[in-house]
Amino acid sequence: VHAAIDGTKEVAGAVMAATGTNLVVFMPIAMMGGIVGQFMQSFGLTVVYATLFSLLASFSLTPMLCALLLKKRDNRRKGKGGSFNPFHKLVEFVDNGIEFLKKEYRNVFDLIFKFPKTTVLVLIVLFFSLRFIMPYIDNEFNPQTDEDRITVSLEMPQGSTIERTLGVCTIIEERVEKIPEATSYLTAVGDNGVENATITVDLVPSAERKRSDEDIIDALIPFMARIPDAEISLDRGISRGSARGDVSINVYGIDYDKMIELSQLMKRKMEQSGYFRSVTSSYKAPKKEIQFIPDQDKLIQYGVTNAQVGSTLRSSIYGNTDNVYKEEGEEYDINVELNDVYTMVADDIGEITVRSTKGLIPITELGTLKKDTALPTIWHRDKERVIRLEGYLSKSALGYVKNVLDEEFKDLPFEAGYGYNYVGMSEYQEETNQEIGKAFILAVILTYMLLSALLNSGVYSLPIMLSVVTSFIGVFFALFFLGQSMNIASMLGMVMLVGLVVNNAILLLDYTLLKMKEGVPVQEALWLGASMKFRAIIMTSLAIILGCLLYTSPSPRDRTR
Repeated sequence: VHAAIDGTKEVAGAVMAATGTNLVVFMPIAMMGGIVGQFMQSFGLTVVYATLFSLLASFSLTPMLCALLLKKRDNRRKGKGGSFNPFHKLVEFVDNGIEFLKKEYRNVFDLIFKFPKTTVLVLIVLFFSLRFIMPYIDNEFNPQTDEDRITVSLEMPQGSTIERTLGVCTIIEERVEKIPEATSYLTAVGDNGVENATITVDLVPSAERKRSDEDIIDALIPFMARIPDAEISLDRGISRGSARGDVSINVYGIDYDKMIELSQLMKRKMEQSGYFRSVTSSYKAPKKEIQFIPDQDKLIQYGVTNAQVGSTLRSSIYGNTDNVYKEEGEEYDINVELNDVYTMVADDIGEITVRSTKGLIPITELGTLKKDTALPTIWHRDKERVIRLEGYLSKSALGYVKNVLDEEFKDLPFEAGYGYNYVGMSEYQEETNQEIGKAFILAVILTYMLLSALLNSGVYSLPIMLSVVTSFIGVFFALFFLGQSMNIASMLGMVMLVGLVVNNAILLLDYTLLKMKEGVPVQEALWLGASMKFRAIIMTSLAIILGCLLYTSPSPRDRTR
């Protein structure tokens, strides 16, 4: 009992400091704004609440259980009659492993203090060498995953008939049926015009196939490229709304014709960069249309209104579904329209008759038919006209490709009032970088203030904060050599790393300062602190590593690139 009480008193300061560090690190995470804050708020608050209750348990439940369960160890060797306890064997194995690590760490410790200037110089060189590898670390909003689905978006030339669109869909479907990993597919035609179609291909789970969804897309691209007059884009997973591509760019300006010219130049630059499997534009060549311009005097003469003429035209061409057929509780629309024979030629529209006070009369008696070009679909963002470019990446990552495109676009003739900005995933990524950056800076400042208050010194807090800076050397080198990207998950891990590094440093420095007050030299005091707290530091670090290790292995439904 006395040992449990004395042990609790000895580590009380370190426990309070470690708990406070966790609170000041995770509270900024819980207060982040933007889209990332929507799901990080629950995570941050959960850690804060768990940390507070763990502090309560560490000063009450844990000492009580230690006093109740822990006994003095009998190191005498058991005789033949002694019972075998596998738990004791496990503890002995762990102790031997920790003692081996401590022995090896002592060699590193002595080497560092034997060449202190060289050690500091190496750290400085490694830190500044990060600027050479940072451009090669991919940067994206979230890590790309295999979603067991591929979406094929098809767009035929303006004015194409539904039969022509269905014919191309049939060609693609025949190719999809030959994909061994495909389980089913669904074709939808007519989204914003009969010239548009979408084919969604479901794949077997990633764990049951050798090729990833990207490999399958790469195999389909040569076939899709040989289909004439069709603009086809292939995407991983399901559609992501208006910003469907990996890279989405809005081109804005004053004159719409100038915007069209700039968007076409930008699209050509994107296609020639070699990073995209396909690039699409929201601007489409305007469709041809037939306009009916009514003569108001003739309408009054024949007693016909504009609404009657419009309703007759629509019913004749698209059909009328006012009538309903009912059978056994079910209702079926009855579509009444002109025979296709009478709507094959544009001139046939002039033969459509309208009921008037003087009987049936051809529509040309009430006005004139005019062939013209329809107004194109104009996208707006923040009350500005924009043209959206969607790029689907075939290699590299979002952050690096953005930098490449910015360099390419510098040569384009952007006048005053014209420009472009990244939207969609790029917009989310920039917002997330800002929010996590603010959380990181706030966590570092609050941690330094907390440590200065607990240690009653701003000087002793500096080594702890420098250990945070040096820990990021390993982070960026690990991302570089393992081929991982900088994304929302890795940035969140970097913020959490502040808490872990500071906790370990507190454990070491707390005991070191205690020995220094007793007159022990600095180097010896540091070794005594590292030796005494070596087991605790290994345990906390190993617990974090094993806990996060579960999220690094690919699952059947979520295999990371």
